[in-house]
Amino acid sequence: MTGKTEYQDKTSGEKSDRRAGKELHVDRVSAQAALSMVNQQKQNIVERLHIPWWQGPLTGLCMAILVVSHAVPTPYNLLLVGIACVGIFAMLRSYTSQPVWVSGWRKGKTRSLSVTFFIVYLLHYFGSMWLFSRGHSWIIPVTAFSIFIVAIIYGRVWVAVWRKDMETDDVR
Repeated sequence: MTGKTEYQDKTSGEKSDRRAGKELHVDRVSAQAALSMVNQQKQNIVERLHIPWWQGPLTGLCMAILVVSHAVPTPYNLLLVGIACVGIFAMLRSYTSQPVWVSGWRKGKTRSLSVTFFIVYLLHYFGSMWLFSRGHSWIIPVTAFSIFIVAIIYGRVWVAVWRKDMETDDVR
């Protein structure tokens, strides 16, 4: 007789169910360990990210110089734009050469903060340019100071939001 008895079918089915259960448990444990390691790495990144205190003021200064540049006579405005661009380039080079750095265009709340800051800057820049062309020379120093302060605040808020996102966004 080549067929299995009812008892043999039942016991072999129980053995395979137990084996599958053990494999499922082992897979779940290893998956949980892997996810725990990912969360630990994220915490390590949060602790290692260092934003120098001078980055916000330097960003604000460079952006304020760009705002001021359109109110300066022609040969000097190009010099100011060049200085601002070199300052931004040097700052970005310093930041991205760190062992840990984070792009401002990453997914999440930080991207929307970056887009909002960019729009605010463009409103400052083009608004001051338009008002200056209408004879309101007072707008240049006010706008330059305003964007300087906004850039400092933005830098601090961006880092706080990024840290909070990283700390609360557990992988499960």
